[in-house]
Amino acid sequence: MPAWGYFVLTFVVVGVAAFCLGKWTDMLRDSDPTDFGGATQPNGQPYRRPYSLAQTQMTWWFCIVIASFVYVAMMGKDLPHILTSESLILIGIGTGTALGAAAIEKTKTSPAQTPYAQLSTVEKFNYVLAEIAAQPAPPPAALIAQRNTLAKALASEDFFRDVLTDVDGVCLHRFQAVAWTLVVGILFVVGVVSTASTTGTFPTLGTTILGVLGISGGTYLGFKIPEQPA
Repeated sequence: MPAWGYFVLTFVVVGVAAFCLGKWTDMLRDSDPTDFGGATQPNGQPYRRPYSLAQTQMTWWFCIVIASFVYVAMMGKDLPHILTSESLILIGIGTGTALGAAAIEKTKTSPAQTPYAQLSTVEKFNYVLAEIAAQPAPPPAALIAQRNTLAKALASEDFFRDVLTDVDGVCLHRFQAVAWTLVVGILFVVGVVSTASTTGTFPTLGTTILGVLGISGGTYLGFKIPEQPA
């Protein structure tokens, strides 16, 4: 098998594994809500949490870097010198964005005295679940209807809508983060295939490109602070 074949094979294997785990587990999904309280879709299937843009970015870079590493290694290059500081930065940006997004989600809490109308959708949903749990069985139909409405608003629609939208619809900062992640990822792969055979290391993207990627990730996190789940 040619060296580039190992890149394709590794990327496909890791990508398929990530796809299956993302589809059948919550690996690529947001952390909230932790439970839909028994609410189900009209077809009876349970609701799933929406896909996370930050988790998806981290997985994207993991697949690219590990496939690139195998590609260069299969050409007999010196393993300790394959990874560069820039490739570690790429992984770090993805990981940092995911950690930042998780930290922001965990700090989005409201004081107990905050009026119901000012709560986020997740907080309203948790409030309704607590109200249902406190009621004698069966709970009032109005609470069940409210639970179902909020559950539908919080649940996953599809992958692309989940990563590109918030409560206000498609967001420029999310689209920007997705676009730059795709573009830089493709540039990195092209650089690996075209130059790694001679240099034996990952390509040099330059601080400007890395800066743009970092800015797009930072912008996403900045807008995520006031962003409320759909």
